[in-house]
Amino acid sequence: MSETSNAPSSGSVVPTPLTQAPGAGRACRAVGFDRTGGPEVLIRRDLVQPEPGPGEVAVRVAYAGVNFVEVLQRRGAVPVPALPFVPGLEVSGHVAAVGPGIVDLPVGTAVAAFTIVGGYAELVNVPAARVFPLVGAAAGMSLEAAAAAVTIGTSAVAMLTELARVGPRSVVVVSAAAGGAGAAIAAVARHLGVSVLIGTVGSADKVQVARAHGYDIVVPHAELATAVHRATGGRGADVVLDSVGGQVFEAGLAALAPRGRLVKFGSAAGRTESLPSPMALALANVAVMGWSSIDLALAAPEIIAPATEKALALVTDGSLVIPVQEVFDLSDAAKAHRLLEGRRTTGKLLLLAGQA
Repeated sequence: MSETSNAPSSGSVVPTPLTQAPGAGRACRAVGFDRTGGPEVLIRRDLVQPEPGPGEVAVRVAYAGVNFVEVLQRRGAVPVPALPFVPGLEVSGHVAAVGPGIVDLPVGTAVAAFTIVGGYAELVNVPAARVFPLVGAAAGMSLEAAAAAVTIGTSAVAMLTELARVGPRSVVVVSAAAGGAGAAIAAVARHLGVSVLIGTVGSADKVQVARAHGYDIVVPHAELATAVHRATGGRGADVVLDSVGGQVFEAGLAALAPRGRLVKFGSAAGRTESLPSPMALALANVAVMGWSSIDLALAAPEIIAPATEKALALVTDGSLVIPVQEVFDLSDAAKAHRLLEGRRTTGKLLLLAGQA
């Protein structure tokens, strides 16, 4: 996106003047930041979105997902290409225009997309390889459900099937089980027929929420190892999926059974963890892997696409229901960030950018 004005730095979400040269692109409303800091740095920017280039699709955004990595980007903990910056990993909406070489995505087609950047806007250009038309069996999917599924649905499918390789007899542990990602992982794990599903939560009020997501056992983060050993007779877990980090990561690693796999896909605790040496992993016969939907979608969208398509198919047939906790107007993105970083979420947060 090219800027047309300098937004005020007070943190208030207010309109800014817009000047657009003829033929330069399309005017759109967006929310971003020109300095790092607290939620108050998220401000409205009136921008000009260039026409889509070769291989690109312009998506008129209905819903944009809110993810913790965007909080980290806003804080400056995760670097961004340049300031000012418009965050946003995922959207749903309709094709507004296509660039040269795109013939199979007619204008008006309902789509979900991995934007990676720029999703907090009314209009965003996305490479066609990261755009998924909601057609055929998926034609009846709501745009709200589609936006909720792009990142966490894809991650749940890919982590459980491609990395962790769970099966009907697997014992699976998931940290932060009460959130939207926890709900998605539970649904996909149940679809795959796992044997025992153990969730950990950060506060007592989230125990029942996680149970409602389908977890057999729900315990505080600090009781992870105890719960796993009790449930497995001391054997350990086949799979641990960790998005918290710190001591939770370390406890999950210690709780693995021989040939167990730990997949790290976040670090909500913001703390570093002690990593064992490669020889220690070898002697324990366990593996540690990482998952980043952002980096994979950028580097190899053809690899991540099947997992996204599978996630959307599971949403379509009802096997995967990702609870949406709240939908905020695009201009209220700061409220969504406050809720997310305050760890008060029990479902997916979305921004309403345009007509659904």
